[in-house]
Amino acid sequence: MKIASQMCFTHVLFETDNIQTFKAWNQPDNSPPRNYFQSVIEDCRANKPSFSVCELSFTKRIGNMAAYRLALANSCNEMFWMEDYPHQIASFVLADVNNIFSIGL
Repeated sequence: MKIASQMCFTHVLFETDNIQTFKAWNQPDNSPPRNYFQSVIEDCRANKPSFSVCELSFTKRIGNMAAYRLALANSCNEMFWMEDYPHQIASFVLADVNNIFSIGL
């Protein structure tokens, strides 16, 4: 979210394959953070007003293996890609595209 805000994006859509994250994002919780995970969700909620549109969607991991593999490869870095993707995940990108067309979306 920080990078999106710094780049002056106004409409952002984030995606997760973690149902707990999705539920926490969409469930109002006014209690103080009890753990690190809740603190992260609270920080995200605090940054939502920086955008005209800020949404989080849930996709099962099997539906977006490219993002999953990218997250694994990038777990210790703050890197992002805007147009092209790293060649290491090319086969997963193609598989995701084929999966989308095979289910008729």
